[in-house]
Amino acid sequence: MNVSIEILANSEAVKGYISSSNILNCSVIESLLQCGVKFVACNNALLGMNISKEQIFPFVNIVPAGIRELVDKQIDGYVYIKP
Repeated sequence: MNVSIEILANSEAVKGYISSSNILNCSVIESLLQCGVKFVACNNALLGMNISKEQIFPFVNIVPAGIRELVDKQIDGYVYIKP
């Protein structure tokens, strides 16, 4: 089975991508990266939380609007799974 996984963080969840506050999850994140999981952050949320691009992990892709990314991915066949 060929699967693509993208973890999209918006709202308060973007705080989880701040590199200095997420040291405990580094090994988990590294394992997921090696498996091809993509990490994405909503730029609107980053701005709203006063988080600069320099504060987040360098592997995180920033998209202008999380909701737009979510809709685009669903159009492309992705399934939305909300924890």
